[in-house]
Amino acid sequence: QSYCTAPGQDHWHHYWAHLDGAGVANLAEVLQPQGRLSPVTVSRLEMQPLFESLAAEWEHGAAAQIEICLALHRMLALMARQLLAGDESRSNRTLIEQAAEYIRQHYAEPLSLDSLLAQTPVSKSWFLRLFRQYMGTTPYNFLLSTRITRAKELLELVGLPDKADAYPAQLSGGQKQKVAIAAVLAMRPQVLALDEPTSGLDYARMVEVSGVIRNLAQQGRIVLVVTHDQNLAKLFHKRTIAINEGVVVRDGIGEESKHEAQ
Repeated sequence: QSYCTAPGQDHWHHYWAHLDGAGVANLAEVLQPQGRLSPVTVSRLEMQPLFESLAAEWEHGAAAQIEICLALHRMLALMARQLLAGDESRSNRTLIEQAAEYIRQHYAEPLSLDSLLAQTPVSKSWFLRLFRQYMGTTPYNFLLSTRITRAKELLELVGLPDKADAYPAQLSGGQKQKVAIAAVLAMRPQVLALDEPTSGLDYARMVEVSGVIRNLAQQGRIVLVVTHDQNLAKLFHKRTIAINEGVVVRDGIGEESKHEAQ
């Protein structure tokens, strides 16, 4: 075997002991998973007194065998507890990370503590304690932070990154339409359906809103626009359907769609 000398030390002392019995066999399942040795990190404050006790008793020979055996068993038990605590800690962290991801995925839905607890096999008090330990906040504040972050991302997506703190009365008609689109996107719809999104807007605002809609479509989103504005219809090259008194009179795809809209 290979050993490294600890800083400030010039030699090692090696002691070999054979421990047997049912208790040691049970510990072996923890300390030697699948029959392989694995390192265990233990606090020096906890382990050093046991080493010192062991070294002191070793000098007394056979008369100190019981004390030596007890010290060795305490060492093994301490190492086993450390490993088990590590496994539990990793399990707890995984549980909370899964809960946090559930919040991220369902932030737009009504969420309650009970709905989160339904995903975890622990008590409410223990869940709250673990959540604060690993996430640094409560589930409610984490949900609130997620919603605020997502809202700012969506405002940036529609070209209004500086309007997060603005009131509706402070927004123009085009900006209100953009905010309305961002609000719909917050619900993560599979299809974005917009009814007359440029109605009542002047030409400049219509161009702004149309640009946002077109960018969303180019990102791969399914966008369904209902409009009387043929100029807006020309922006969409995928497909245009013209309806007159409830009857489909034109259905064009691609360039054909653009040509028919003219």
